[in-house]
Amino acid sequence: MESRKLQMTGGSSYIVTLPKEWIESCNLKKNDTVYLENGTDGSLIINSRGDSGPRAKDRRRIEVTDDMDTDLAYRLLVGSYMAGYDTIELISKTDMDPSISNAAEDFTQTSIGFEILEEDGRNIVIKDLMDPAEMRPRKSLDRMRILVRNMIAETLAALKEGRSAPDLDKRDRDIDRLDWLIARQNHIFQSRPALYRKIGISPEEMTDFYIVSRIIERIGDHVVSMNGYLANVDDPKALSAIAGIVEDMGLASLFLESMDTLMGKDAVAANDCIGRCRTALEGIVKLHSVGTGLAADSAVAVSMLSSNVKRIIEYSIDIAEIAINSAMD
Repeated sequence: MESRKLQMTGGSSYIVTLPKEWIESCNLKKNDTVYLENGTDGSLIINSRGDSGPRAKDRRRIEVTDDMDTDLAYRLLVGSYMAGYDTIELISKTDMDPSISNAAEDFTQTSIGFEILEEDGRNIVIKDLMDPAEMRPRKSLDRMRILVRNMIAETLAALKEGRSAPDLDKRDRDIDRLDWLIARQNHIFQSRPALYRKIGISPEEMTDFYIVSRIIERIGDHVVSMNGYLANVDDPKALSAIAGIVEDMGLASLFLESMDTLMGKDAVAANDCIGRCRTALEGIVKLHSVGTGLAADSAVAVSMLSSNVKRIIEYSIDIAEIAINSAMD
């Protein structure tokens, strides 16, 4: 870290010199304009390009080879999206396999704000058409919370009726989309601190929201998995018993409570929530016992379902613990 002394000019203006190495690396010269951003921590950020100019992560080019795996192409697109690139370009020296184009299409359907603008046999250009500050991370988390609540409610309703719940995959994909967006915003905001102030959030809150977003995404996966195991339990009485135990444990309410403590930064309520979650975990033994005497496939399904319920409650504890840490900021 270099230091500079403030100097006064004209009796009322303060000036400070800038490092020569930085000036040269940015190709700046006399009378060029630089842009100043106030950080949320009292820092002052000097930007050589300004908010409207090209960013450091303006374009990401991905070289597509003839033998590139489709899954790899898709994951590279997702990684570029989360890293904060505005434009992603797939380039090939030969005609691309149609599967690569399909991967790009799947990516735009899952990501928020990205669309394919150009495409020919050897080139696909995908661009972000949304301002990253348009969607508030807090609103995204709240939407994810509602989606998980609905997924749990639908699964419990299906349990009572002796069936599995339909269409959970769609809600889970919506959770994935929002999780990706928050991860993307987290990366972009780190390089553009002015955005924190613009959307009314601190860097610490953004970090907490990013971590919790990943947790909620995993909770959604566990609800889908839990619902999937229902199809392997062919005993209606067992399904009814499972529904009663899970309801008594308060699976949905504990998750919602943990989210409320995070949004409210309420350490006391978060601590109480952790206590109730740990008490609820005692019901896992009852869930496992439902599988006793069932056919092998059903018994295994009950055991796996119990593990999903356990992980959801443990994740709710994680959220409440983050809420306590956040309340101390």
